[in-house]
Amino acid sequence: MKTAVKKIIEKHRYSSVVKAWKKRHAQVFRLHPHLLQNTGKQILADHVGYWKQLKMKFSTETFRICHQLSGVKDKRIVPEELYQGYIEPRLNQPAVSDFFSHKSFYHHWHGSGIFPATYFHKIDGHYYNDQWEVVGIEDVVEWIKTSPHQFVVKPNFGSYGGKGVQFVTQQTEGLETLLSGDPGWVLQERIRQHGVLAVFHPQSLNTVRAHLYRSLESGAFVFLHGALRMGRDGGLDNVSDGGLVSFIRKDGKLHGHALDKYGDRLEVHPNSGKSFDMTLPNYDELKGVALKVARKIFYTRVIGLDMCYDADGKWRVIEVNTQAQSIRFAQYAGIPFFGNYTDEVKNRAGCLV
Repeated sequence: MKTAVKKIIEKHRYSSVVKAWKKRHAQVFRLHPHLLQNTGKQILADHVGYWKQLKMKFSTETFRICHQLSGVKDKRIVPEELYQGYIEPRLNQPAVSDFFSHKSFYHHWHGSGIFPATYFHKIDGHYYNDQWEVVGIEDVVEWIKTSPHQFVVKPNFGSYGGKGVQFVTQQTEGLETLLSGDPGWVLQERIRQHGVLAVFHPQSLNTVRAHLYRSLESGAFVFLHGALRMGRDGGLDNVSDGGLVSFIRKDGKLHGHALDKYGDRLEVHPNSGKSFDMTLPNYDELKGVALKVARKIFYTRVIGLDMCYDADGKWRVIEVNTQAQSIRFAQYAGIPFFGNYTDEVKNRAGCLV
């Protein structure tokens, strides 16, 4: 009985995912009708044949968009609805993996020096300092008002895409109202980014979204790929907030152009005029830091880390993302999200529950 009910729930959830991606793909085609050009029946058939063993409904729209944007025909491109509705829920166990993305506990698992320094937390209606001692809201406000620095206040759990991020200083009005109104938050240092990445858009902290995968066969994490996200028009670097993204090649060099949320292509940053041909500094170091963090996270086989290059020339991690990975960052560049591990995922994901 429980199995039957679970299957009904999964079927309903997947149907909702399919409808959502159908709506998004339609929006992409409305904005960029040239993407509707003929892709070729044989390669579409090969693509469908490759993924059909998972026995789930999916369209060829992801493949068509990725091909037209990149010029690459790779049957291993992962259909976005198939990833979100079927593959990711089997690779990541939300009941456990979500906890690893709780921003108040990063230092508990990973120590200091990698993530932003944290000073206060609001968890389950109570306030704590960096030593996990209970404090009052008045203590938090007084501490901010006596500090000359700017801080970041962000939801510490269940928030993505830059939602709810605020910057506060001793001059911020209504601090107590702001801090007492939100259900849960973390007060962090505002990391100063290195000038080498600030050149694109200095108003935002421009970060690399690094994707990693814990192999179903070996059990070890591998670095899949990265993409540089940049703000635009004074906004944050989140693509959902109007930012731009440029895929990073294996050697650390940008892909040569950037895309927005719906695939609009830009050869230079619209605000700074900077071209997307930079080789990121110390890219191997970034990979090493990413793997160091990922290895301490379990029950989660796909991870997205938001990483920045700070003013001291050190790669830091801003956030851990355990859900809703932006697989299009790689795929819009013609790179299958799982790369050389795609066969492994396709052949074994169906065995997971």
